[in-house]
Amino acid sequence: MQVVADFGVDGQFLAQLASQSAGGLLARLDFPAGKFPFERVAGIATALADEDSVSFFNDGCDDQHSGIIEARMHSERLLDHFKNPRNSGTLEPPAMKIDVSNPACGDMLRLWVRFEGDQVAEARFQTRGCTASIAACSALTEWMTGKSRAELRGLTASVIEDALGGLEPASKHAAVLCVDGVKRLLG
Repeated sequence: MQVVADFGVDGQFLAQLASQSAGGLLARLDFPAGKFPFERVAGIATALADEDSVSFFNDGCDDQHSGIIEARMHSERLLDHFKNPRNSGTLEPPAMKIDVSNPACGDMLRLWVRFEGDQVAEARFQTRGCTASIAACSALTEWMTGKSRAELRGLTASVIEDALGGLEPASKHAAVLCVDGVKRLLG
């Protein structure tokens, strides 16, 4: 079994896991072809932090869904921000641009903000990350538009969580990424 050797995967473990519910997902991984069931939602575009264009993720399996998104208990508001991100893109100078990342999970945020006086006039983002991070960055830009610098300083992770209708414990890092971005912006 070459796949096992190439990826350091224990074949017996995979066989045992395949009979369990989580094993169904692992059983569909096609290591040699490089095809994996990524989180797929039709029409989702994720802007990469190091690119000006938007990249579409598509694993080529239009007849199957990974079930990753459906298996999680995401709120309707979070899914709406994920499926229909607000304020994605870039802003030209004099907008400020910052980059932050979460080294633990690899999520990245590039945030542009244009101030008029003390108020946020416009905010745009690009992100690379999980469903919750994409949604959180979208919610962040909506929340911060019209806010003063003093109000921005008051941002906490719970504000982002509330804007998304809650985050499951494994996704709370997404709200922290947003807070880190605003802290760097205000530097």
